[in-house]
Amino acid sequence: MRIFRNEIALKEDWLYDSRVRDMILSLHTWRFIAERRHVRVPGTQLESDVVLIAETPGHGSPRYVGIELKLNSLDGALRQAIVKSRYFDVIYVVVGSIYLDEPSIDMLHGDARRVGIIYNPDPTRGALGLIRAARLNPGRDVAVW
Repeated sequence: MRIFRNEIALKEDWLYDSRVRDMILSLHTWRFIAERRHVRVPGTQLESDVVLIAETPGHGSPRYVGIELKLNSLDGALRQAIVKSRYFDVIYVVVGSIYLDEPSIDMLHGDARRVGIIYNPDPTRGALGLIRAARLNPGRDVAVW
């Protein structure tokens, strides 16, 4: 796994924290192994804001979770997540605000149904919202990682 722009703090980086990580792990009953920020997907030009590596207790195969962070563009984040979803066991979008206009609502159907959505409006309030849990991708490209 190649770390890409790891030292650069981007404006949406605050959306991902231990609360988000713990929510995802709990939803899938997985155990934390590692996480990396700003990771280029091997063999592609695609970058994921966060890659969370986890495992199912009692099973040796790691699970790769792609996480896209967006302050306020749900439809843009969903588009990115759909493109990257083939490389991850599950993929999530974490957004700071949700404005459901017609394109955003349309994006919630079709290929985007597999994408999990978490709402993190303010890291100081401590309240996270789970809009939808991600569905496991049985066809992940296992050769990538």
